[in-house]
Amino acid sequence: APNLAIVDGEYEQQTAGSRPEFVISATVQNFGAEDVTGVEVRLSIEGQQIAAGLVDVPAGKSATKNFTHTFNTKGLHRAELSLGPDADKHPVDNVYHLPVQLAQKVRVLLVNGDPRSVPYQDELFYLERALRPSARSASVILSEVTGVDGLASHPFKDFDVVVLANVEKIPRTSVVQLGDFVKQGGG
Repeated sequence: APNLAIVDGEYEQQTAGSRPEFVISATVQNFGAEDVTGVEVRLSIEGQQIAAGLVDVPAGKSATKNFTHTFNTKGLHRAELSLGPDADKHPVDNVYHLPVQLAQKVRVLLVNGDPRSVPYQDELFYLERALRPSARSASVILSEVTGVDGLASHPFKDFDVVVLANVEKIPRTSVVQLGDFVKQGGG
């Protein structure tokens, strides 16, 4: 019997910033023996229909419909991709639920215990490049570098993760604050 189904849904971030733009894709499969034109595909976010569009699906093949959406808030969002109400007589496979997780920024304090004037010998040289490969990269990791002497001006509560790179010792007050930071869930 002729049947259309949404067999896959994906999302990909296209822009960075406080309101990133995402492309959300629905893959529609035609299990029938005849081409189907003008198949309505809908996108809903948090139960509210955001967009709709048409796609042609050849017999025995699939087609993809892309939507662009900008989210106002970070965190987990419920997206639903669905076919129009008259797509076919088998509505059970006409809906695809897609959780969209917008990454939260992770704040990282990098404490350099042995700074060097030769860049590739510095304790943080490779780690900094791994966290942000280029100046234009849109990483969810926001790193800040300090030395042991700068710990007093960087409260641990302002960060999600603290990296001690070859740090021999830190001031007693920082040891207590670091212990509290870890007890409260800091990494």
